[in-house]
Amino acid sequence: MFYHDGIHAQRRHGHNCRGSVLTLSLFVALLILTIAAGVLSLTVHSQTFSARAAQHISARAAADAGMAYALVTINSKTGPCTWNDAALPQATKLSLPNTEATFSYNVSGSEAAGYAIASTGSVAPLSHTVTATLLVKGVFDMAILVGDKLTMGNNTVIDGFNSADPLDTTRDVTVATLSADKESITLGTAVLNADVFVGVGGDVDKVITGGTINGETAALTEPIILDPVSAPVLPDLGVLNVTVDRTISPAHNGQYDSITISNSKTLTIDGGDVVVHCTGDLKMENGTQITIKSGSTLTLYIGGNIDTGNSNGIGNENPGPSAFKLVSTTTAPRNYVLKNNTSMFGVIYAPNANIELHNNGDICGAVVANRFAMKNNGTFLYDEALQNAVATDPGAKFVIHYWSE
Repeated sequence: MFYHDGIHAQRRHGHNCRGSVLTLSLFVALLILTIAAGVLSLTVHSQTFSARAAQHISARAAADAGMAYALVTINSKTGPCTWNDAALPQATKLSLPNTEATFSYNVSGSEAAGYAIASTGSVAPLSHTVTATLLVKGVFDMAILVGDKLTMGNNTVIDGFNSADPLDTTRDVTVATLSADKESITLGTAVLNADVFVGVGGDVDKVITGGTINGETAALTEPIILDPVSAPVLPDLGVLNVTVDRTISPAHNGQYDSITISNSKTLTIDGGDVVVHCTGDLKMENGTQITIKSGSTLTLYIGGNIDTGNSNGIGNENPGPSAFKLVSTTTAPRNYVLKNNTSMFGVIYAPNANIELHNNGDICGAVVANRFAMKNNGTFLYDEALQNAVATDPGAKFVIHYWSE
Protein backbone atom coordinates (compact mmCIF):
# COMPACT_ATOMS: atom_id res chain seq x y z
CA MET A 1 0.00 0.00 0.00
CA PHE A 2 2.79 2.34 0.87
CA TYR A 3 4.67 1.42 -2.24
CA HIS A 4 1.65 2.04 -4.43
CA ASP A 5 1.05 5.40 -2.84
CA GLY A 6 4.76 6.32 -3.24
CA ILE A 7 4.65 5.59 -6.91
CA HIS A 8 1.56 7.74 -7.34
CA ALA A 9 3.24 10.51 -5.40
CA GLN A 10 6.28 10.38 -7.69
CA ARG A 11 4.05 10.43 -10.75
CA ARG A 12 2.19 13.48 -9.37
CA HIS A 13 5.53 15.18 -8.69
CA GLY A 14 6.75 14.39 -12.24
CA HIS A 15 3.60 15.92 -13.74
CA ASN A 16 4.07 19.07 -11.66
CA CYS A 17 7.71 19.45 -12.82
CA ARG A 18 6.76 19.02 -16.43
CA GLY A 19 4.01 21.63 -16.00
CA SER A 20 6.43 24.13 -14.47
CA VAL A 21 8.96 23.61 -17.22
CA LEU A 22 6.27 24.06 -19.87
CA THR A 23 5.05 27.27 -18.21
CA LEU A 24 8.60 28.61 -17.98
CA SER A 25 9.26 27.71 -21.62
CA LEU A 26 6.10 29.49 -22.73
CA PHE A 27 7.08 32.55 -20.67
CA VAL A 28 10.59 32.61 -22.17
CA ALA A 29 9.19 32.18 -25.69
CA LEU A 30 6.70 34.97 -25.08
CA LEU A 31 9.48 37.18 -23.72
CA ILE A 32 11.66 36.44 -26.75
CA LEU A 33 8.74 37.09 -29.08
CA THR A 34 8.02 40.41 -27.31
CA ILE A 35 11.66 41.45 -27.55
CA ALA A 36 11.81 40.43 -31.20
CA ALA A 37 8.63 42.37 -31.93
CA GLY A 38 10.11 45.39 -30.16
CA VAL A 39 13.34 45.16 -32.12
CA LEU A 40 11.41 44.74 -35.36
CA SER A 41 9.21 47.71 -34.50
CA LEU A 42 12.29 49.78 -33.64
CA THR A 43 13.95 48.73 -36.89
CA VAL A 44 10.88 49.60 -38.95
CA HIS A 45 10.51 52.91 -37.09
CA SER A 46 14.20 53.67 -37.61
CA GLN A 47 13.94 52.83 -41.30
CA THR A 48 10.81 54.99 -41.62
CA PHE A 49 12.54 57.85 -39.81
CA SER A 50 15.61 57.49 -42.01
CA ALA A 51 13.46 57.41 -45.13
CA ARG A 52 11.55 60.52 -44.06
CA ALA A 53 14.80 62.27 -43.16
CA ALA A 54 16.19 61.43 -46.59
CA GLN A 55 12.98 62.69 -48.21
CA HIS A 56 13.18 65.92 -46.23
CA ILE A 57 16.81 66.43 -47.27
CA SER A 58 15.87 65.78 -50.90
CA ALA A 59 12.94 68.18 -50.70
CA ARG A 60 15.13 70.86 -49.20
CA ALA A 61 17.82 70.31 -51.83
CA ALA A 62 15.16 70.57 -54.54
CA ALA A 63 13.88 73.84 -53.06
CA ASP A 64 17.42 75.25 -53.05
CA ALA A 65 17.89 74.08 -56.63
CA GLY A 66 14.65 75.81 -57.61
CA MET A 67 15.87 79.03 -56.03
CA ALA A 68 19.14 78.86 -57.98
CA TYR A 69 17.28 78.00 -61.20
CA ALA A 70 14.88 80.91 -60.72
CA LEU A 71 17.76 83.33 -60.10
CA VAL A 72 19.52 82.26 -63.29
CA THR A 73 16.27 82.53 -65.24
CA ILE A 74 15.37 85.98 -63.96
CA ASN A 75 18.90 87.25 -64.65
CA SER A 76 18.66 86.05 -68.24
CA LYS A 77 15.77 88.45 -68.75
CA THR A 78 17.25 91.72 -67.45
CA GLY A 79 18.02 94.59 -69.77
CA PRO A 80 16.09 96.86 -72.14
CA CYS A 81 13.65 95.14 -74.51
CA THR A 82 13.79 91.89 -72.51
CA TRP A 83 12.59 92.78 -68.99
CA ASN A 84 8.85 92.77 -68.34
CA ASP A 85 7.28 93.11 -64.87
CA ALA A 86 4.07 91.65 -66.28
CA ALA A 87 5.73 88.37 -67.30
CA LEU A 88 7.93 87.32 -64.38
CA PRO A 89 9.31 83.76 -64.53
CA GLN A 90 7.56 80.82 -62.88
CA ALA A 91 7.61 77.04 -63.26
CA THR A 92 5.80 74.01 -61.80
CA LYS A 93 7.13 70.55 -60.93
CA LEU A 94 10.43 70.59 -62.76
CA SER A 95 12.44 67.44 -62.14
CA LEU A 96 15.65 67.54 -60.16
CA PRO A 97 18.05 65.37 -62.23
CA ASN A 98 18.89 61.90 -60.89
CA THR A 99 16.32 62.11 -58.07
CA GLU A 100 12.61 61.62 -57.51
CA ALA A 101 12.34 65.25 -56.34
CA THR A 102 10.66 68.12 -58.17
CA PHE A 103 10.69 71.87 -57.63
CA SER A 104 8.36 74.75 -58.41
CA TYR A 105 9.17 78.45 -58.21
CA ASN A 106 7.48 81.79 -58.60
CA VAL A 107 9.02 85.25 -59.06
CA SER A 108 6.84 88.13 -57.90
CA GLY A 109 7.05 91.88 -57.41
CA SER A 110 7.71 95.09 -59.31
CA GLU A 111 10.32 97.81 -59.58
CA ALA A 112 8.43 99.90 -57.02
CA ALA A 113 7.67 97.09 -54.53
CA GLY A 114 10.81 95.01 -55.01
CA TYR A 115 11.13 91.41 -56.16
CA ALA A 116 11.01 88.03 -54.40
CA ILE A 117 11.35 84.33 -55.20
CA ALA A 118 9.43 81.46 -53.56
CA SER A 119 10.68 77.94 -54.33
CA THR A 120 9.15 74.65 -53.17
CA GLY A 121 10.90 71.28 -53.37
CA SER A 122 8.79 68.10 -53.16
CA VAL A 123 9.44 64.43 -52.55
CA ALA A 124 6.08 62.72 -51.87
CA PRO A 125 4.67 63.13 -49.34
CA LEU A 126 7.01 65.88 -48.08
CA SER A 127 7.70 69.41 -49.33
CA HIS A 128 9.95 72.28 -48.30
CA THR A 129 9.67 75.97 -49.23
CA VAL A 130 12.32 78.69 -49.24
CA THR A 131 11.81 82.37 -50.02
CA ALA A 132 14.19 85.20 -50.81
CA THR A 133 13.94 88.92 -51.39
CA LEU A 134 16.11 90.33 -54.18
CA LEU A 135 18.19 93.40 -54.93
CA VAL A 136 19.22 94.65 -58.36
CA LYS A 137 22.97 95.14 -58.67
CA GLY A 138 24.16 97.28 -61.55
CA VAL A 139 27.54 97.71 -63.23
CA PHE A 140 28.01 101.38 -62.32
CA ASP A 141 28.59 101.26 -58.56
CA MET A 142 31.95 102.96 -59.18
CA ALA A 143 32.88 106.15 -61.00
CA ILE A 144 35.70 104.47 -62.92
CA LEU A 145 36.54 100.77 -62.94
CA VAL A 146 39.32 99.48 -65.19
CA GLY A 147 40.71 96.02 -65.67
CA ASP A 148 44.21 97.33 -66.37
CA LYS A 149 45.41 100.95 -66.41
CA LEU A 150 43.93 104.30 -65.37
CA THR A 151 45.79 107.42 -66.49
CA MET A 152 44.80 110.95 -65.50
CA GLY A 153 46.49 113.99 -67.05
CA ASN A 154 47.42 117.29 -65.44
CA ASN A 155 44.70 119.56 -64.10
CA THR A 156 42.05 116.85 -64.15
CA VAL A 157 39.46 116.30 -61.43
CA ILE A 158 37.27 113.41 -60.31
CA ASP A 159 34.33 114.30 -58.09
CA GLY A 160 30.72 113.33 -57.51
CA PHE A 161 27.12 114.46 -57.03
CA ASN A 162 23.72 112.86 -56.55
CA SER A 163 21.09 113.68 -59.15
CA ALA A 164 18.47 111.84 -57.08
CA ASP A 165 19.12 114.09 -54.07
CA PRO A 166 20.66 117.49 -54.83
CA LEU A 167 20.90 118.19 -51.07
CA ASP A 168 23.15 115.16 -50.52
CA THR A 169 26.55 116.55 -49.57
CA THR A 170 28.18 113.25 -48.65
CA ARG A 171 30.62 111.87 -51.17
CA ASP A 172 30.41 108.23 -52.30
CA VAL A 173 32.81 108.10 -55.22
CA THR A 174 35.07 105.14 -55.93
CA VAL A 175 37.78 104.61 -58.51
CA ALA A 176 39.44 101.20 -58.96
CA THR A 177 41.70 99.03 -61.05
CA LEU A 178 41.61 95.23 -60.99
CA SER A 179 45.37 95.23 -61.61
CA ALA A 180 47.96 94.92 -58.87
CA ASP A 181 50.82 95.79 -61.24
CA LYS A 182 53.17 98.68 -60.55
CA GLU A 183 51.90 102.09 -61.76
CA SER A 184 48.56 100.78 -62.95
CA ILE A 185 47.08 104.08 -61.74
CA THR A 186 49.00 107.16 -62.90
CA LEU A 187 47.48 110.44 -61.78
CA GLY A 188 49.84 113.28 -62.76
CA THR A 189 48.54 116.37 -60.97
CA ALA A 190 44.94 115.14 -60.89
CA VAL A 191 42.74 115.69 -57.85
CA LEU A 192 40.53 112.75 -56.90
CA ASN A 193 37.76 113.42 -54.39
CA ALA A 194 37.24 109.68 -54.20
CA ASP A 195 38.34 106.43 -52.62
CA VAL A 196 40.84 104.55 -54.76
CA PHE A 197 41.26 100.77 -54.84
CA VAL A 198 43.87 98.59 -56.48
CA GLY A 199 43.77 94.91 -57.42
CA VAL A 200 43.64 92.12 -54.85
CA GLY A 201 46.98 91.84 -53.06
CA GLY A 202 48.30 95.06 -54.59
CA ASP A 203 50.53 97.55 -52.79
CA VAL A 204 48.84 100.94 -53.12
CA ASP A 205 52.15 102.77 -52.82
CA LYS A 206 53.44 100.93 -55.89
CA VAL A 207 50.26 100.69 -57.93
CA ILE A 208 49.26 104.37 -57.52
CA THR A 209 51.60 107.19 -58.53
CA GLY A 210 51.08 110.96 -58.45
CA GLY A 211 47.93 112.95 -57.88
CA THR A 212 46.07 114.13 -54.80
CA ILE A 213 43.60 111.64 -53.36
CA ASN A 214 41.06 113.04 -50.91
CA GLY A 215 39.83 109.66 -49.80
CA GLU A 216 40.97 106.21 -48.73
CA THR A 217 43.36 103.98 -50.66
CA ALA A 218 43.30 100.20 -50.29
CA ALA A 219 43.47 96.89 -52.12
CA LEU A 220 40.30 95.10 -53.15
CA THR A 221 39.53 92.14 -50.90
CA GLU A 222 38.06 90.05 -53.71
CA PRO A 223 38.11 90.14 -57.51
CA ILE A 224 35.33 91.83 -59.48
CA ILE A 225 33.95 89.89 -62.43
CA LEU A 226 33.09 91.99 -65.47
CA ASP A 227 30.57 89.87 -67.34
CA PRO A 228 30.00 90.33 -71.08
CA VAL A 229 26.67 91.81 -72.17
CA SER A 230 24.64 90.76 -75.20
CA ALA A 231 22.38 93.02 -77.23
CA PRO A 232 18.69 92.18 -77.53
CA VAL A 233 17.42 90.79 -80.81
CA LEU A 234 16.44 93.73 -83.03
CA PRO A 235 15.43 94.09 -86.68
CA ASP A 236 18.24 94.64 -89.18
CA LEU A 237 17.98 98.20 -90.52
CA GLY A 238 21.19 98.47 -92.56
CA VAL A 239 23.38 101.52 -91.85
CA LEU A 240 22.63 104.76 -90.05
CA ASN A 241 24.20 107.77 -91.79
CA VAL A 242 23.29 111.16 -90.34
CA THR A 243 24.13 113.64 -93.12
CA VAL A 244 21.47 116.13 -92.02
CA ASP A 245 20.04 116.82 -88.59
CA ARG A 246 17.85 113.87 -87.75
CA THR A 247 15.54 112.65 -85.00
CA ILE A 248 14.97 108.99 -84.17
CA SER A 249 12.40 107.41 -81.85
CA PRO A 250 11.56 103.90 -80.62
CA ALA A 251 10.20 103.24 -84.12
CA HIS A 252 13.85 103.17 -85.21
CA ASN A 253 14.94 100.59 -82.65
CA GLY A 254 17.10 98.17 -84.59
CA GLN A 255 20.42 96.72 -85.56
CA TYR A 256 22.69 98.83 -87.76
CA ASP A 257 25.90 97.79 -89.50
CA SER A 258 27.54 101.13 -88.69
CA ILE A 259 26.67 104.66 -87.56
CA THR A 260 28.23 107.83 -88.99
CA ILE A 261 27.31 111.38 -87.99
CA SER A 262 28.68 113.94 -90.43
CA ASN A 263 30.37 117.24 -89.53
CA SER A 264 28.28 119.60 -87.38
CA LYS A 265 25.19 117.41 -87.57
CA THR A 266 22.93 116.45 -84.65
CA LEU A 267 21.21 113.14 -83.97
CA THR A 268 18.28 113.75 -81.64
CA ILE A 269 16.65 111.02 -79.53
CA ASP A 270 12.99 111.67 -78.77
CA GLY A 271 9.71 109.91 -78.12
CA GLY A 272 10.70 107.36 -75.48
CA ASP A 273 13.24 104.57 -74.98
CA VAL A 274 15.44 104.07 -78.04
CA VAL A 275 17.57 100.92 -78.31
CA VAL A 276 20.17 100.66 -81.08
CA HIS A 277 22.68 97.90 -81.79
CA CYS A 278 25.60 99.03 -83.94
CA THR A 279 27.46 95.87 -84.92
CA GLY A 280 30.32 97.85 -86.49
CA ASP A 281 31.97 101.22 -85.80
CA LEU A 282 30.55 104.51 -84.56
CA LYS A 283 32.09 107.57 -86.19
CA MET A 284 31.27 111.13 -85.13
CA GLU A 285 32.96 113.80 -87.23
CA ASN A 286 33.92 117.29 -85.95
CA GLY A 287 31.29 119.30 -84.13
CA THR A 288 28.65 116.58 -84.03
CA GLN A 289 26.08 116.05 -81.29
CA ILE A 290 23.85 113.33 -79.92
CA THR A 291 21.06 114.95 -77.92
CA ILE A 292 18.59 113.00 -75.78
CA LYS A 293 15.38 114.89 -75.12
CA SER A 294 13.70 115.00 -71.73
CA GLY A 295 11.75 111.82 -71.00
CA SER A 296 13.67 109.79 -73.58
CA THR A 297 16.64 107.43 -73.30
CA LEU A 298 19.23 105.91 -75.62
CA THR A 299 20.84 102.53 -75.05
CA LEU A 300 23.55 102.06 -77.65
CA TYR A 301 25.07 98.59 -77.99
CA ILE A 302 28.25 98.57 -80.05
CA GLY A 303 30.41 95.80 -81.45
CA GLY A 304 33.12 97.90 -83.12
CA ASN A 305 35.33 100.89 -82.38
CA ILE A 306 34.44 104.52 -81.68
CA ASP A 307 36.17 107.53 -83.21
CA THR A 308 35.02 111.10 -82.67
CA GLY A 309 36.29 114.36 -84.08
CA ASN A 310 36.92 117.50 -82.05
CA SER A 311 34.24 119.41 -80.15
CA ASN A 312 31.65 116.66 -80.04
CA GLY A 313 29.00 116.10 -77.42
CA ILE A 314 26.68 113.43 -76.09
CA GLY A 315 24.22 115.15 -73.82
CA ASN A 316 20.71 114.82 -72.60
CA GLU A 317 18.01 116.96 -71.09
CA ASN A 318 17.30 114.47 -68.31
CA PRO A 319 18.48 115.08 -64.73
CA GLY A 320 20.86 112.10 -64.64
CA PRO A 321 23.34 110.46 -66.99
CA SER A 322 21.54 107.09 -66.96
CA ALA A 323 19.47 108.29 -69.93
CA PHE A 324 22.46 107.43 -72.17
CA LYS A 325 24.12 104.05 -71.92
CA LEU A 326 26.86 102.85 -74.25
CA VAL A 327 27.49 99.10 -73.96
CA SER A 328 30.10 96.94 -75.67
CA THR A 329 28.84 93.60 -76.97
CA THR A 330 32.19 91.95 -77.67
CA THR A 331 35.06 90.57 -75.64
CA ALA A 332 37.55 91.42 -78.40
CA PRO A 333 39.82 94.45 -77.84
CA ARG A 334 38.31 97.75 -78.95
CA ASN A 335 39.41 101.42 -79.03
CA TYR A 336 37.18 104.35 -78.17
CA VAL A 337 38.82 107.69 -79.00
CA LEU A 338 37.06 110.86 -77.85
CA LYS A 339 39.03 113.81 -79.16
CA ASN A 340 39.59 117.37 -77.85
CA ASN A 341 36.68 119.27 -76.30
CA THR A 342 34.39 116.26 -76.25
CA SER A 343 31.79 116.02 -73.51
CA MET A 344 29.57 113.09 -72.55
CA PHE A 345 26.60 112.95 -70.22
CA GLY A 346 26.13 109.21 -69.84
CA VAL A 347 27.71 105.88 -68.91
CA ILE A 348 30.00 103.42 -70.70
CA TYR A 349 30.26 99.69 -70.01
CA ALA A 350 33.08 98.30 -72.15
CA PRO A 351 35.37 95.97 -70.16
CA ASN A 352 37.25 95.12 -73.37
CA ALA A 353 37.84 98.68 -74.58
CA ASN A 354 40.72 101.12 -74.23
CA ILE A 355 39.16 104.58 -73.91
CA GLU A 356 40.97 107.87 -74.50
CA LEU A 357 39.41 111.22 -73.63
CA HIS A 358 41.62 113.96 -75.06
CA ASN A 359 42.32 117.48 -73.74
CA ASN A 360 39.51 119.56 -72.31
CA GLY A 361 37.14 116.62 -72.31
CA ASP A 362 34.44 116.13 -69.68
CA ILE A 363 32.37 113.15 -68.58
CA CYS A 364 29.39 113.16 -66.27
CA GLY A 365 28.45 109.58 -65.52
CA ALA A 366 30.55 106.43 -65.07
CA VAL A 367 33.01 104.30 -67.04
CA VAL A 368 33.89 100.59 -66.97
CA ALA A 369 36.76 99.80 -69.35
CA ASN A 370 39.96 97.84 -69.81
CA ARG A 371 41.98 101.07 -69.87
CA PHE A 372 40.87 104.65 -69.38
CA ALA A 373 43.05 107.69 -70.11
CA MET A 374 41.79 111.18 -69.43
CA LYS A 375 44.19 113.78 -70.71
CA ASN A 376 44.78 117.35 -69.53
CA ASN A 377 42.21 119.82 -68.21
CA GLY A 378 39.25 117.49 -67.93
CA THR A 379 36.54 116.92 -65.32
CA PHE A 380 34.90 113.62 -64.42
CA LEU A 381 31.71 113.80 -62.34
CA TYR A 382 30.18 110.61 -60.99
CA ASP A 383 26.45 110.50 -60.30
CA GLU A 384 25.85 108.47 -57.13
CA ALA A 385 22.26 107.84 -58.26
CA LEU A 386 23.72 105.31 -60.71
CA GLN A 387 24.01 102.94 -57.75
CA ASN A 388 20.21 102.63 -57.79
CA ALA A 389 20.09 100.07 -60.59
CA VAL A 390 16.91 98.76 -62.20
CA ALA A 391 16.18 95.53 -64.06
CA THR A 392 16.11 97.26 -67.44
CA ASP A 393 19.75 98.38 -67.12
CA PRO A 394 22.23 96.53 -69.37
CA GLY A 395 24.33 94.16 -67.29
CA ALA A 396 22.04 94.41 -64.24
CA LYS A 397 21.80 91.27 -62.10
CA PHE A 398 19.54 90.20 -59.27
CA VAL A 399 21.24 89.10 -56.06
CA ILE A 400 19.70 87.57 -52.94
CA HIS A 401 19.18 90.13 -50.20
CA TYR A 402 17.36 88.05 -47.53
CA TRP A 403 16.71 84.30 -47.36
CA SER A 404 14.13 82.49 -45.22
CA GLU A 405 12.64 79.01 -44.94
